[in-house]
Amino acid sequence: MTKVQDAFVLAWKRQREIQGFFNKHGLERVVVPPPSVSDEEFKIRWGKIQKLFFRPATKDLSYEDFMKALGQGNHWTVVDKEERVKIVWEPCEQGYWFWADVQCKSPRLRNFWNKMIQELKLNLFCLEEYVIVFYMSKVISGVEIDVSTCTWLRNVQPRECRGALTAGGCNGDIRVYDSSFTPPSFSIFRLGGRVAEVVK
Repeated sequence: MTKVQDAFVLAWKRQREIQGFFNKHGLERVVVPPPSVSDEEFKIRWGKIQKLFFRPATKDLSYEDFMKALGQGNHWTVVDKEERVKIVWEPCEQGYWFWADVQCKSPRLRNFWNKMIQELKLNLFCLEEYVIVFYMSKVISGVEIDVSTCTWLRNVQPRECRGALTAGGCNGDIRVYDSSFTPPSFSIFRLGGRVAEVVK
């Protein structure tokens, strides 16, 4: 191996893990490119309890198809047309790698959604990113996040304008809540916020 190759060993290993995840679930059409991330950055991020994930372009893999491949085809975010139109979906034109908080319990507990979004300007997970992190963490690492906590998502509901979505784990699968009953400024002890950071 050259010195350049030596510097990206962990990135290439992660690429193989993510590609293997898609292949295992019958999604071989998704081609995962290697991330341009050095081993040094990997180690720094690991110290912050962050891991690297890949989100395919929507044209290559829609949210609905991803959920169906994971046995979640009957989830309300897939089948409930009336509720789906209330969600601000975030399709992406190009696939991207992103760093994500992967603590078992959601970080930033008891923080207001408004504060995290507006004041701290944190890039909370969107729903599409959350399902990727949730299922990849479970399958690749054997870790299920948010069993005892929930996480605010940045997806809001334009027709309601009363809340944002929250998500967590339940019996090995994902749960997504319409939190229009909970004002975004409201904070409860087991609700926090995970941050996603796109790799440049």
